[in-house]
Amino acid sequence: MATRRGVEWGRWIASATLIAGGCGDNGGDSSTASASGASTTTGATEAPTTTTTTSGASNSETATAPTEGGQSISDSQATTASSSGATDSSASETATTASTGSTGPVDPSASTTEPGTTGDGTTAAVSESDGSSGSTSGDTTGGPPAICEAPPGFDGPKDPACAIAPKVGTFNPVVEWSKSTWAVQPAFNQVMAAPIVASLSDDNADGKVNQDDIPDIAFTTFSGGAYQAAGVLRVVSGKDGAELLNIVGQGIGGSAGVAAGDIDLDGVAEIVSVTTSGQIKAFEHTGELKWTSPGNLASIYACPAIADMDGDGKPEVIAGKAILNNDGTVRGMVGLGTGLLVSVVADIDNDGIQEYVGGNAAYGPNGATLWSNAKADGWVAIADMNLDAQPDIIVTGGGRARMQTNKGVVVWDVLLPGGGGGPPTIADYDGDGAPEVGVAGATFYVVLEADGKVLWQKATQDASSQSTGSSVFDFEGDGAAEAIYNDELRLRVYAGTNGAEKLNILGHGSGTLYEYPLVVDVDGDGQSEIVVINNNYAFGTKTGVAVIGDKDKSWRPTRKIWNQHAYSITNVNDDGSIPKDPTPNYKVYNSFRSGDLAPPDGTDTPDLTVKLAEPCALQCGEGKVVLYVHVGNEGASPLTAGATIKVDGTIKGQPASLATIDIADVIEAGKVSPGYPIELTEAVDIETVTVSVEAKEQECDTGNNTAMLAGPLCG
Repeated sequence: MATRRGVEWGRWIASATLIAGGCGDNGGDSSTASASGASTTTGATEAPTTTTTTSGASNSETATAPTEGGQSISDSQATTASSSGATDSSASETATTASTGSTGPVDPSASTTEPGTTGDGTTAAVSESDGSSGSTSGDTTGGPPAICEAPPGFDGPKDPACAIAPKVGTFNPVVEWSKSTWAVQPAFNQVMAAPIVASLSDDNADGKVNQDDIPDIAFTTFSGGAYQAAGVLRVVSGKDGAELLNIVGQGIGGSAGVAAGDIDLDGVAEIVSVTTSGQIKAFEHTGELKWTSPGNLASIYACPAIADMDGDGKPEVIAGKAILNNDGTVRGMVGLGTGLLVSVVADIDNDGIQEYVGGNAAYGPNGATLWSNAKADGWVAIADMNLDAQPDIIVTGGGRARMQTNKGVVVWDVLLPGGGGGPPTIADYDGDGAPEVGVAGATFYVVLEADGKVLWQKATQDASSQSTGSSVFDFEGDGAAEAIYNDELRLRVYAGTNGAEKLNILGHGSGTLYEYPLVVDVDGDGQSEIVVINNNYAFGTKTGVAVIGDKDKSWRPTRKIWNQHAYSITNVNDDGSIPKDPTPNYKVYNSFRSGDLAPPDGTDTPDLTVKLAEPCALQCGEGKVVLYVHVGNEGASPLTAGATIKVDGTIKGQPASLATIDIADVIEAGKVSPGYPIELTEAVDIETVTVSVEAKEQECDTGNNTAMLAGPLCG
């Protein structure tokens, strides 16, 4: 069993009642006790022209939901739904403060001399001993107690039979709001590029811009039919479409793609887009120009990506043939395929370094070619199609679709019915536990099985670009994802199993490039919504952007961010920061251009447990302790939606809420997390502690989510 400073981290006590000695006292052991009884677990460790508008009424657009079974609906048959505007703090690791004293998470790292914050806000020095205190003696009066590092995670049991039937919702769509008129540059009302969603304004006035704020929608607009000319980069509130930013005079292409992410590590996402001269420009969330790259690097239609390719903590911006540093300087240029106009970045060889993946080549962080296969370039998506635990590359375009291995070897290459072919979408469309590929072409929307065979196809109309994109989402939670697609004339939602139309709205049209609707919690109400863009210079009757939600509020929840065209869930954190070492999306969700947080594992669910570390990990000093809480997952699928840890107790005989923190980490089945540090004050007076964890998704057993600890915590 691994030891650290004389402490056996893997040791847990079976007793349902614990009489704990003071910190450094070896006279007592830790205990975990579930709500249904005691448990025993043993494990081993292993300067732009910018106009900002703070208010603005948006035009209301209404729609009547289809009758059961799915029928077309008209925008003139209208009822209006309102958004609650509530915010979701599911991914913020912030702590609530109990009335009995300050509590919260702390930095798990320990140093030789470390300042600690006491309950009254003063600073106390916390010194690290050699570990002898707490390993052999119960005397807590002879000096400072041992300070232990945060215990690491380890393997635990898992139950492959942990499963429950999903709660199936309804599909009753209604237009929540639409925005088609503008106070600034009103002629620029046409949208023909995919929007993105991220928090870019401090809506709750807490001095921060993060996931606790209402999300915002960013997109480019053009005037008339001049989509190749310079336009306006706009940001509107996801709650009601109120104008927040209108960036003009910067040469941003009227149909250029947009991406958002914290590229300068200041805690707030920046906005990136492309000019008509092929420059990439980055803007602060306030609209201020941050930097401009050299010109002629990318197409005027390019959709950038943001990723920390080399894992050095500084994100790169990728667009066209250029890989840029986070200050806009060129880091590398690539020479072969670039995924056409949409940049895709992922770790396709499991080496911890992310690659720039084109349709016929892959590149390292400096632009060096890793492989090429002499095939035609195309639109790219990445997922584990054959379920061999390795990523595959789907390439579409020019009337064909093909699957390649992560080294570019072609597995299959098929014709697409009707020709054309836009950016592919990947999810489990039919609920069989395996991924499928959705592709919008010139005359059909087609879903292909993992072996390239057609699952279903439905007639559409896109003689313009023949390359429109789509997204995918399991709205009702029945295990089968729906395809969301907008062609020249209509917004449609197709049932993933057979392509039956569940939504068909005439008028949401487009001259089409490669745009697509998003599914995201755009107003922060805990419900997913569809965000669709419109233009009418060639087809359709509408302009601007519209948001469609569920009248019954039964659609599955999703994230409040969708930060780039080549979106997969793990490529960005909830607060807009870019992960240094992201978990490959194919390992957890196995989807692409999907915001569905449920893993593709049918009825399998997680099962959370709580484990408390040894008393040595209760860091006494100046009347406080740091309690390390492990969250285990003994279920059959990963915990993906996060969880809440609550610490309650008794102080002088009275019940008290001691701490609450939210965790956003993915915890795989059969794994126990590293210890989450929770600081408790008034430790001398705490008589009992109860720690519980609540998953933000369904789990198969909630009777084992509690652990109890008896005091005194510090003597």
